[in-house]
Amino acid sequence: MNDEANKYSAQPLTKLHLPFIHRLLNRPEVLSALHERPTDYSVWENAYNIWNDEGEVNFVIYMEEKPAGWLKLNGFGSDTGWISELVIDPNHARRGLGSFAVGFAERYFSECGMHRAAIHTNEDNMPARGCYEKCGYKITERGECTNGDGNKRFGLTYEKEL
Repeated sequence: MNDEANKYSAQPLTKLHLPFIHRLLNRPEVLSALHERPTDYSVWENAYNIWNDEGEVNFVIYMEEKPAGWLKLNGFGSDTGWISELVIDPNHARRGLGSFAVGFAERYFSECGMHRAAIHTNEDNMPARGCYEKCGYKITERGECTNGDGNKRFGLTYEKEL
């Protein structure tokens, strides 16, 4: 492993991380990229309790021991693991954190016996698309979707054999 990769880690999300997640998901550039609306802190407190009940696994991505992103995985019990959320703090963008998080998810899925990984993103989210394509993902579906802002747009599903 090179020195660059040693700067990154993934730690299971705890309630102590919720203020970071709340701030991250309410940043204007993140809201714009995800086509979402701002949320109150209570939304994240409620979501935290639901995630554990729904079989989702959440991680905080760290860069040099500081929180820099959020990774949410699901699809357990099937052949395909889903990266259902991958958000990198814009202050840490284009430093390999997204690729690290995708690789971490793939290893996690493989350890769980899954043979494929998938992720969905908006067609206009070029940074996300670039990351997934760089990591070897291929578009398998294009279709209309509605985001948190209520607007319809096109989304893409990417998949990769593990």
